[in-house]
Amino acid sequence: MAVNSGDGEIPLPDVKAGMVFSRLSTERKILGGFAFALIILGLIGLYSLQSIGRLEMDARVARKTALRVESMKDLMAGLNDMETGQRGYVLTGQDAFLEPFLVAEPRVMERMTELSKLKNAGKLEGLVRLRIEHLKRGVALRREGNFEGAQLLVSEGKGKQLHDEVRKILRAMESAEEQVLADPVKDTADSIRRIRIVIISGILSAVAAGEVGLFFIGKDVMYV
Repeated sequence: MAVNSGDGEIPLPDVKAGMVFSRLSTERKILGGFAFALIILGLIGLYSLQSIGRLEMDARVARKTALRVESMKDLMAGLNDMETGQRGYVLTGQDAFLEPFLVAEPRVMERMTELSKLKNAGKLEGLVRLRIEHLKRGVALRREGNFEGAQLLVSEGKGKQLHDEVRKILRAMESAEEQVLADPVKDTADSIRRIRIVIISGILSAVAAGEVGLFFIGKDVMYV
């Protein structure tokens, strides 16, 4: 487009072409802003999925460790029940007092099987079997009517020594498992904290990108 003047035609800016270019520029900025926001959301989603996977793995480790610790405690409780049953039977000679002994023995052996793959499990099993044999010997003596022999076996201190050794090993194993349990608990807390930081940072970045996009779009509108 041009206008006539005394010196000839003077070309004027192509307003229509400028408006089309401005509209295209604005559309590109809008699309760019949306693309940036989608990229941020995608990265947040990917990181969150990875973090959830780690949390699930830590939860499995913690659950298995907690079950092993529970097995250790139940094993010791079972031995205590056997000791209680043996002493009650030795003192009274009544079969009713043997019930805790008879019920606890298979439970103790089952717990030993659950702990068989842990460090020091072999030593623990050996001591547990010796303790059970010692307890059974006292019961057998009382069944035979040898009250004095059964009492002497209970009071001589060998049984208490075995009991204390089993308790000592179980405490050491339990302490090691609790240390293992502490690591995934700490990792879980760290993962949750990182997820929060990533999500908050992503939201702020998306908002900032939107604000910047709106600012430039506003300038384009004013220009048009």
